[in-house]
Amino acid sequence: METQDNIYGLLTESDLIYIDTCSLMQSKNTESVIEAIRPYLLAANKRILITAPVSHELMKHKIRKKEQTVHLAEKAYEIIEKYCDVFTLEDCEYSKEEIFAAFADPSLIARMTINKEHHSQLLITNDKKLSVDALNINTLKSCNGKPVNVYSISESGELEEFKLPAPDQPKVIITEQPPKKNNTLKEMARTLYLVSVGIMLGVGGKYAYRYSKTINWRAFV
Repeated sequence: METQDNIYGLLTESDLIYIDTCSLMQSKNTESVIEAIRPYLLAANKRILITAPVSHELMKHKIRKKEQTVHLAEKAYEIIEKYCDVFTLEDCEYSKEEIFAAFADPSLIARMTINKEHHSQLLITNDKKLSVDALNINTLKSCNGKPVNVYSISESGELEEFKLPAPDQPKVIITEQPPKKNNTLKEMARTLYLVSVGIMLGVGGKYAYRYSKTINWRAFV
């Protein structure tokens, strides 16, 4: 298992570091992680990029009517403001249309795919579907380049590497074969029948031959 120091080292060695909306909205755990990695980021002169679609999505959650979602979005903004020296916030100006249409996941995947050729990248996310898609960028045959790594934020406030689950093994379906019918009696009966017919034909033929010798066949010529 990787130590946190090793993880932070990989973090600062990445050319581009992203964080998604759901990770920012974990508040307490997210703040613990940012607090821990801040010295490493500052020493390496690295920042965590909050892309424009993530910014839009955060704002969408902030202005929604759902109280808990609003609270989590506000806490995310507090974290961004508190640790502004390690975050880069893209596109702070946006329209209402952009806010309500925001969906950050596809844009993150597209961006990492485009940047893969020249930049090593690391994504912080607790979204499993997004994590799988991000790691699958490494398997693209038409897109060579540098690695994409994914880390999640644990409940204890630490970074954990996300790895692709092992592929499902093909299921072997065993079906019960119906028991073979016992054809022994049927075969015996068939054999006896054929023997009987043969005997009858044999006996009949014998008597027919004897009878034919008593017939004056010249009378029919």
